[in-house]
Amino acid sequence: MDFNASWDYSFNESTDNDLYTYESYESEMLVFYIFAVFVLPVVIFFGIIGNLMTFVVLQTKTFKNSSIGFVLSALMIFDTLFLLFAFVTGFLQSFEMNPPPSQAWCKTMNFLNFLFPQVSAWSLGLLTAERLVIVVNPVKARQFCSRNKLIAAWTVIFVVICALNLHIFWTVTMGTVTFTDPDMANYEYAYCKFQE
Repeated sequence: MDFNASWDYSFNESTDNDLYTYESYESEMLVFYIFAVFVLPVVIFFGIIGNLMTFVVLQTKTFKNSSIGFVLSALMIFDTLFLLFAFVTGFLQSFEMNPPPSQAWCKTMNFLNFLFPQVSAWSLGLLTAERLVIVVNPVKARQFCSRNKLIAAWTVIFVVICALNLHIFWTVTMGTVTFTDPDMANYEYAYCKFQE
């Protein structure tokens, strides 16, 4: 489908063969609105509070100098950044208050949208690998799982994830689609997309 061409977005309520009617569109938008306005902020609020409480505990003397404390702190930071990012973008989209997309906005938002969850997931993977080494080979665990080595491993993971996602800065662009309705004026919507 070519979104750059004009697209007829009118709904025909008179035929029974239409799979996507205006009523189904309205019900989908109502569910999306309820989720974005009521459910999403509650989940994000409690997620951020839980992450902040965990981060405070991890900064105590017991955890601060341990390898697990560093990885869990990094995990909490990137989880919180992802929750804030999801809240801001989801809230703005639900009220159609997105800033007018520019090339820089599209590229940066897509980069962060990929970066935050990937860093969180790989931090959890690093934590799992460290726990596995401690359980499987506890004698050499101190040699392999020191705090400095774990920080170096996490830094390498972070740099590799950033490098893998750098393609977004030259593959994401801004597109527009025009909605045509006979009862209303044409409506042009700008969005971010990967280049074809």
